[in-house]
Amino acid sequence: MDLYPLYNSLRIAAIAAIIVFLLGIAAAYYIAKLPRVLKGILDVIFTLPLVLPPTVVGYLLLLVLGPKRPVGEFFLENWDIRLTMQWWSAIFAVSVIVFPLMYRTARGAFERFDENLADAGRTLGRRDLHDRGLHARQDRHRVHRRLSALAHRQR
Repeated sequence: MDLYPLYNSLRIAAIAAIIVFLLGIAAAYYIAKLPRVLKGILDVIFTLPLVLPPTVVGYLLLLVLGPKRPVGEFFLENWDIRLTMQWWSAIFAVSVIVFPLMYRTARGAFERFDENLADAGRTLGRRDLHDRGLHARQDRHRVHRRLSALAHRQR
């Protein structure tokens, strides 16, 4: 029994899921903060694969990534990489088809986040993510200085 098709499907699904997860959350985070007009234009572009049939999306991907098209030709000439008819081509296809689902879900979550909750957390001593990184570095330096002073005294 040949298990390569199962392995290939799982490999493509896992890699595409990671890509879509990271790109979908990043895109939703930054687009949720944009002005309304720009947000609408990007929203139409990013959710277009939801309304187009998968065969049309696949055809458009072939038009963009094909070896005789600008993007495909660039990769083929510069790095000798074919972007179509390879196992990683399916990653592009799956990512493009699934991306709008992750993007819309994450964007809805970011837009519905209540800033009053973040403000309330700050009044109770909760730091922002950026501040936590800054304070963590300062704390590490303080601990390092104390440990080195303690080690120096014991000599």
